[in-house]
Amino acid sequence: MDALRREFWSAISALFPKEASATQLDSGVMVITYPMPTETRPNRLSHEVSVVFEQRAVSEMAASEPADRGRLASNAAKSVQRQLKTYDPYDEGPKPFLIIVDEVSMGR
Repeated sequence: MDALRREFWSAISALFPKEASATQLDSGVMVITYPMPTETRPNRLSHEVSVVFEQRAVSEMAASEPADRGRLASNAAKSVQRQLKTYDPYDEGPKPFLIIVDEVSMGR
């Protein structure tokens, strides 16, 4: 994961179980999953969460001082927390749960 997404992951990781992991796709999308084993499916994972970063948000974070980046990530984490209220980790649909990080979610 690049530095921006690592910082963002540190701001939101507490919103997920401690076993959750985040990876970054070549497109820049952060994908989050965690184990949810059942007796019949011991390797079952949670419904995938995809965090998409709008380019303006990425540019703003990249151009910010470290203290400002932390504040922007913290503001975005509040938005993620609100969006996760409708997340169902047991959903087995084919599409991931989508979260958009934009300038508004970062408090700009």
